[in-house]
Amino acid sequence: MKAKALFRSTCLVAPALAGIMVLGAAPPLRGGQVDNPEYKAWASFKVGSSRTLTGVHTGGFSSTKVSYPSTLVKVTADQVTLHGGGPVPAKLDQKDIKYVGEESVNVMGKTFKCKVYEMAKKTWNAASGGQKSSQGKLWISDEVPGGVVKSENQLTEPGPSEGLQYHRTETFLLSAYEAK
Repeated sequence: MKAKALFRSTCLVAPALAGIMVLGAAPPLRGGQVDNPEYKAWASFKVGSSRTLTGVHTGGFSSTKVSYPSTLVKVTADQVTLHGGGPVPAKLDQKDIKYVGEESVNVMGKTFKCKVYEMAKKTWNAASGGQKSSQGKLWISDEVPGGVVKSENQLTEPGPSEGLQYHRTETFLLSAYEAK
């Protein structure tokens, strides 16, 4: 299946969603780590499998429609590599992701049974000298390469002056996938 790209945003650093940014930002394997559900969902498919997430990036006074295609390029025991998404580690810090249950999600005219995860991450933004945080939710299905069927994220980061913060909201849904 293929989806028409709505608009490719250049203002986002990560090629899918903040959730993916959180998942992709994990440090090397060490104690206190858990399996990354996104890694597992990519690693269970063959190279060439793909998915496209489409949604809205909202911040300030604007809203931008975006579409992010990702294709599986390589699978190793430590990570998967994506074209349009970079590396996805096999493990995450336990504090960064939490399984919260199961829900069904209707997208593309189909119902996907999903495991739901919540993520929270705080990082230091050296450019602004302040703390950047993200909170999100991922709905992951074993039927889809990469697993992500739905994603909702809230991001906060320091603005250009003291006390000013930027807030962004990102919501993405699966719009196409090809399993190989």
